[in-house]
Amino acid sequence: MSIEGELSSTGVMKSTQSGRDFVEVASRRDRFVSLGVKGHVPSRTGVRVEPVGGVVLTLPGDASMDTSQYRPTPSGSSLVSSTIGYADLAWHLGFMFGADLRIGGRHLAFVPGVRAAYTNVTHGTSYVRGFSGDLINLGDRDMSSIFDGGYPKWTQRATLSLNMDF
Repeated sequence: MSIEGELSSTGVMKSTQSGRDFVEVASRRDRFVSLGVKGHVPSRTGVRVEPVGGVVLTLPGDASMDTSQYRPTPSGSSLVSSTIGYADLAWHLGFMFGADLRIGGRHLAFVPGVRAAYTNVTHGTSYVRGFSGDLINLGDRDMSSIFDGGYPKWTQRATLSLNMDF
């Protein structure tokens, strides 16, 4: 058994929704701090599977949403208003699990793996930029509606490392 720590980040997640007279674009990036326990299954060959389980702290980056409304005109459509919203999302403590495939010897190994983490971040403080440019606090609300189909509760990712043990 060993203890494993990991820092990771998602790419920028984007969602675009459009209707007859509006376009809404949302984006978000999350960061993770995980701490887990890894099991070392004995093997006579240079390849072995190592299960991992533990906790993950999700630190969401700011989410933003830009909504633009259009009015039909004889030559097409013209922009009526543009509203930019921000969200200071709450952190979440969840669990993670996965497995690594250790390829190599005791002191040096190539280790690809997979992780799944329950990262259910759905609430935060919402702000919208007013006409004068100031931020208006809209209070705590459910942010899952910013993304098509709701915000994902699970994050899956591949890992890759080179382990050197002494």
